[in-house]
Amino acid sequence: MIKRLTLAVSLFASASVATARAPCPRQALPPAIESAGPRDDNRFMHSIAFAATPSLELPGRAWVVRLNRKPRLGSGSVEVFRLRRQFSCNRYDIEQRWQAQVTAAQYRTIAEAVLPLTIPPPDAFLDPNTRAGLQAVALDGTGLELEVRGEGWIVRRMVHASSRDGAVASALIHNLVANIVPANQLPTEEWRTPRRLRAQPGSLTGPGTAR
Repeated sequence: MIKRLTLAVSLFASASVATARAPCPRQALPPAIESAGPRDDNRFMHSIAFAATPSLELPGRAWVVRLNRKPRLGSGSVEVFRLRRQFSCNRYDIEQRWQAQVTAAQYRTIAEAVLPLTIPPPDAFLDPNTRAGLQAVALDGTGLELEVRGEGWIVRRMVHASSRDGAVASALIHNLVANIVPANQLPTEEWRTPRRLRAQPGSLTGPGTAR
């Protein structure tokens, strides 16, 4: 299904220059999933959001993917954001943005795979010391957030790329992104910036070309 995502893909120029001129807010670093600009507040909108934040990578980058669909219209859209952390200002700026269209069937396939991952396991609220099968979160890995919105409800879950649910969500969304983001801009499967790109000054900030 993901391989068939070839509908109108358009690339938007980086917004980092405009954002850099904005006043620096006094705040803790907001989650990446909340740093990709305003969302559609339509109460009838169904949406899926995903954020991947690799740690121990300089400069700090994060990826945010949003899928939106109005049930009464059927089709929807997907947006992919690459964020760059501004350590002197404690925020993420949007470094690059891509957008494509998805059909109702494509959205439904992704939603059916993601929704079960947002449901807490039966032992989620037990004491961590007694919880069976608890997986420790690695400090040097990739943190993930999943968010699903419907008409009047919202569920958000934090996972780790090395966990079972995290690996499933990460692979699913990465396959989607691979059909939208040009190959020379695509992150690794762990959502890190490829070393060959980090070594090339300016290679990540240009507008690029649409696929």
